[in-house]
Amino acid sequence: MSPKPIVAGHIFIKDPALEHVKPAVWNTIPNIWKKIRFDAMNVLYISPFSVLPNKGFGLIPQDGQLDALEKRFEWVVARARELNPDIKIIVMNMYGCDEGFNMLTSDYEIDVYTSSVAAFMDSWHNRTLTTDSGKTVPGHIDGYDIDYEAATVVENAGAVLTSIRTKLYAVSNKYKISEFQVSASSDRTTYLEKMAPVLNYVNMQNYDGGARVDPLTYRTQIKGIQYTQLLRGISSEKMEPVNRPETLDAIKKQDLKLLLKVDNTHSYAGVMVWRLNSDNWVYENAFQVMLYNQIHGTSLAQLPDFAFADNATIYKGWDGKGRDAHGNLTGPWTGFPYD
Repeated sequence: MSPKPIVAGHIFIKDPALEHVKPAVWNTIPNIWKKIRFDAMNVLYISPFSVLPNKGFGLIPQDGQLDALEKRFEWVVARARELNPDIKIIVMNMYGCDEGFNMLTSDYEIDVYTSSVAAFMDSWHNRTLTTDSGKTVPGHIDGYDIDYEAATVVENAGAVLTSIRTKLYAVSNKYKISEFQVSASSDRTTYLEKMAPVLNYVNMQNYDGGARVDPLTYRTQIKGIQYTQLLRGISSEKMEPVNRPETLDAIKKQDLKLLLKVDNTHSYAGVMVWRLNSDNWVYENAFQVMLYNQIHGTSLAQLPDFAFADNATIYKGWDGKGRDAHGNLTGPWTGFPYD
């Protein structure tokens, strides 16, 4: 029996920063997040984690505050588990020059960083969190992902991920739990062959800079990678011109299950969507629900205030200007809606 397809989503908890407040109020939970459809995904990726200045692993400091994003992270984990008890939650290390693998320049620094990743997972294993409704939910984290582009595309990336895999094995063995996921969300195949032996999945960024890479090359250029380890990537922030022709074709045909198909014999593992909380958050979450329903044959309802007439309205897509809850263009983006 084939594995159940994966539908994954991503939230970037730095947005919005409440830019109209100086300094930014990072510990405030934006009201829009309460409408994010964490129930319409199997796996949730949360960023921005990073290589810290001391070579440890953690959330990126903001405005000099080391714990600026902790409340948001805890809230998202709690909310996701409340809506979707079976959801897998993966922490994602971002790609910038001040946060990526380029900052790890020696075996010692790699050891410091990877030990910190393992310590983070260990510290969250027995955590419980309280939701806004007062419900207690488990806080454990299910894995680690690297946003593999720009400053994380370095020759020693394989060594970093191999060390992470080894140290996470020790944590899972300690608690006698299933192994942690180790994955890469990649816009290219460079050095991925060195990483392949320790990766559970590769989320192909078939959009933006990664749109130039034919998805089939991941299988042909990365020795040992199977189609069942590859997830198609789609940008729901905006549709054209950032997504690949195959994605746009599936949207045109209103059949998102086409994204899973490799050929008549093989299928990809699933679909990962970028993202859930940009300025087009209403449309992104409506799309997430529609994708989940089509991939899994379910009938999750759209939120009542997302007044789309039907799926055809969602399929109109995004052009970078944004749309309101009725699918109408809202004009140039002027900031995040908070209510």
